[in-house]
Amino acid sequence: LFGLSSFVVIFKKNGVKKLLETRIERYSFVELIITTLSWLYFVYFLTRWIKSFGTIIYWWDAYSAWNPWGMSWYNNKIPSNTSQYPQMIPMVYAIGYKFIGNVTVQFFSKIMVTSFPVIAAFASLITGHSSGKNRTIYSAATIAFLYCVNHFLIPLSGYADAPLASIVYLLVLAMTFFRNAEKLEDYQYNLLIFSTILCGFIKPTGAIISVIAPIIIKFLFTNNISFNKLLRTYIVIGITLFTWYGFKQIQFLMGEDHSVLNHIVSTVGIPFSERIPNGIQLFWKDLFENGTSIWIKFLSSILVIVFSLRAFQKRFESVVFVVVAALLFVLWSLITSYDTRNLAFFVPFACLVFGYGVQSVFESQKIFPRKILIKPITLKYPKHLFAIIFVIFAIVGELYLTDEKILSAQKEAVIRYNETHSDQIK
Repeated sequence: LFGLSSFVVIFKKNGVKKLLETRIERYSFVELIITTLSWLYFVYFLTRWIKSFGTIIYWWDAYSAWNPWGMSWYNNKIPSNTSQYPQMIPMVYAIGYKFIGNVTVQFFSKIMVTSFPVIAAFASLITGHSSGKNRTIYSAATIAFLYCVNHFLIPLSGYADAPLASIVYLLVLAMTFFRNAEKLEDYQYNLLIFSTILCGFIKPTGAIISVIAPIIIKFLFTNNISFNKLLRTYIVIGITLFTWYGFKQIQFLMGEDHSVLNHIVSTVGIPFSERIPNGIQLFWKDLFENGTSIWIKFLSSILVIVFSLRAFQKRFESVVFVVVAALLFVLWSLITSYDTRNLAFFVPFACLVFGYGVQSVFESQKIFPRKILIKPITLKYPKHLFAIIFVIFAIVGELYLTDEKILSAQKEAVIRYNETHSDQIK
């Protein structure tokens, strides 16, 4: 319905003639290759997401916490024993259950929670498409983002990590996109701050982004943001986040709930002096598939380092993102490096740094011949191609995913889970 209504709005506004109007884009050879690779990787990720339709929630945190909390919200009850964990993602689960009117069928709620990386990656590709000479940055960043989400954040599990990384990624995308304008408009600033607050309501690590993002915005848009405006922003963010974290602190003091902060910090299990080297080792270990050749790991590591260092030679925002990514990685290593899932707040900044580095390397005429880089390739396609694709996808999905198929897939998934996890269930 959403797809069809979007199509009707575009059709009404433009008519048949404009709807079929072609758009001409000029790509360099390198731009075309990287853009094509990013779209292919996105299609691969999208296919994996679609194949998960009909599956149930069985990963531990989602099974034991996020989804049960969502069921409580569905029943108009405030969940208990939530510790510091905010409730935005459980509320997304609850909205899914509200749509269908029961908590028996989990697949719809799971789709909503696992759709965040798909939306973020698609937004990144569209941003690159509309940014002209910066296409390579966003295309390379999209590839890096989807790769990291796949390897670190278990995107189809129903956990809150992939949604957090997606919201932070959209926030960073907006920062870079708004930098292209001469002036940061008030509505753009408000949108950035709204996204900043949203991060704090997904996971406690997202609150770190809520604290540092206004400073990043101040660095990127120095002429548009006064000290008083920044101070007012922090007051608004503080009051808003206090509605949850302050409420939980009161519960801790009254003995109605317990904090897991000390437990999380101690779970890393090694002295603080060893945590940064251990974090680096864990990061590189989880960055590759098991059994990957040592030479592939070595060459890939060299490429990532080269691209990241080249980002320093790009633009001011890339330098800011390098510094922020480094600080967040150190913070993760010291506090929450018991699991690479907690890199969710670091991944978006690292991916944009990678994108800036890739563009810087491939624009270097000392490395690649000018003829290969600059010679334009002209593409023609319908002006509203993405809207047309979305409508086709929505119609095919509606015809393919009948109620019978959904219920059948869920029943089969429950049976498979019960058979393979009988010991855990007992």
